[in-house]
Parts: sequence; structure tokens; C-alpha cells
Amino acid sequence: MDALSTSDAPDGRLGVGPLLPAIDAAKSWHGAGTALRYTSDGEPVVWWDRLGGLALMAGQVDAGDIAALPDVLALDRPAGEQA
Repeated sequence: MDALSTSDAPDGRLGVGPLLPAIDAAKSWHGAGTALRYTSDGEPVVWWDRLGGLALMAGQVDAGDIAALPDVLALDRPAGEQA
């Protein structure tokens, strides 16, 4: 994930990067961006340190790939509409 601006974060959501020495601030920033991807209305603040294996998956899977999954597409269809 490239550098984020405050406009990239949905209102009221926050991704918290890992606590690292100042020399590694860019790594913490990247971790915060990863954590931000896992926020939701029900969980507006996510800590990278608590993601475990999900942090690795976020770096390997593209959002477009997830959106193309049949299960995800089914969730986007109105109830009663067939594929």
C-alpha cells in the first residue's frame, strides 16, 4: 500500500500500525494501512499487531480478486435475484 492521506480513511476509522523504532516508521505506516483495510462500522479501529495471519493475507490478495469471488458476488445481489 502506498502512502495514505486522511481522505483515504473512511470517517471514524483507524488502522494502527505496529510499534517500531522511528527508523522503521514507513513499515509501521504500511501496517496501519493494512489494518485500515480490516475496519468496519462495527469495528472502526483495528491494530495491525492483532491481525495475525490476516495481515499476511491482506498483502497477498487484491481487493478486485475478492470482489470477483462467487460468494461475494452473491452477497451483492438483492434477495431473490438469481445469478
